[in-house]
Amino acid sequence: MQSTALPDRSQLFARLSEDEIVARYRRVWGPDVGLDELKAQARLEGELTDRLLRSTPENRWSEFSEAYGRLFSELPWHRTNESLANDRDYEIWRRLLGPARKILEIGSGGGGLIRHLAARGFQAYGSEVTRERGEKCVPNGEGVEWLQTDGVNLSHFVAENGFDAVFSDQVFEHLHPDDHLTHLSEARKVLASGGRYILRAPHRSGGPRDLSEIFGLDEAVFLHLCEPDYALMHSLCLRAGFDRVSAVLASGRLGVALASPLFLRYQLAIERLESKFARSQEQKRRFRKLARRLLAADAVWIVAEKTRPT
Repeated sequence: MQSTALPDRSQLFARLSEDEIVARYRRVWGPDVGLDELKAQARLEGELTDRLLRSTPENRWSEFSEAYGRLFSELPWHRTNESLANDRDYEIWRRLLGPARKILEIGSGGGGLIRHLAARGFQAYGSEVTRERGEKCVPNGEGVEWLQTDGVNLSHFVAENGFDAVFSDQVFEHLHPDDHLTHLSEARKVLASGGRYILRAPHRSGGPRDLSEIFGLDEAVFLHLCEPDYALMHSLCLRAGFDRVSAVLASGRLGVALASPLFLRYQLAIERLESKFARSQEQKRRFRKLARRLLAADAVWIVAEKTRPT
């Protein structure tokens, strides 16, 4: 079990001028909010993060459901903080899904991706941990069937071997670290033989990518409970029983979407090189920025395949 030591956020607003903090927030997140709203968001996210880190397997679903319900109901501007995705990004996901027809998205948020896929003929199921998202944003009538799940124990909510593909985008980092292996094992369980789980999450060396980013912190102290790297995801996927793990090489501009075990090896080699030459988080960010020219990834984007029956 991971340590439940809680982060210290007491001096965050003393790190930078108030004007700089607000300017960073608007530059990174978009909404035109002021200092009072930003302090309210930091206060609420800090409270909710601590509750989630302290949660137990017995109360975790209720804690997560209540936490994210409060987040979106009490911070209405937070609803606009969706990934700045567009049709080209969505089409990359469509290509990665390949011949899959029945698909399940974990943590569908505002529903942009799952609605796009439903409109292209997929039998699409979206899911959310809170009723403040999901179906509120995209009604069932738009071709998406909605489920409320804990995002972890998936076979408690849907049939085993029932989906051709399961996928999540910017969700894994929000899960409790104690649930990572269970989440992946359960994703494999609900996949049919030949199915694939596709996952994208922020790479820890480029982060943090939650609210911590605007304060110039070296680690996430808000709702990103664990930002992974390729080494962690590769290890977890193998432990969860997946038979083949690939990294995704994608470009919306070029219309490229390839999943390759060789590209995963390449990302792992970059991480080993990074560990030799970059010690601090700031050094890692600089290294990764330079290594982008060599196709180092800003996000951990993997395809884990189930080639054998459960």
